[in-house]
Amino acid sequence: MTEYLRMSGIYWGLTAIELIGNLERMNRQEVLDFIKVCQDGSGGISASTGHDPHLLYTLSAVQVRPCHALHICPLTLQRGGF
Repeated sequence: MTEYLRMSGIYWGLTAIELIGNLERMNRQEVLDFIKVCQDGSGGISASTGHDPHLLYTLSAVQVRPCHALHICPLTLQRGGF
């Protein structure tokens, strides 16, 4: 029932975890694999498996990838900006 929230929830959850300094506790490969499974042939990404791709969930996935793959979060730049 909450599948349509999954991709955005991953983004917001990982952002919160990064802000408290515990991102390394998350399973990075599992998150990246889930994003890959949700990617459509058109390149768009859906909220969860079996859903249609949508701009909102594509944005969430694009924001998660650098945050989780590179251990940096777009919201927490060293210079203090966004």
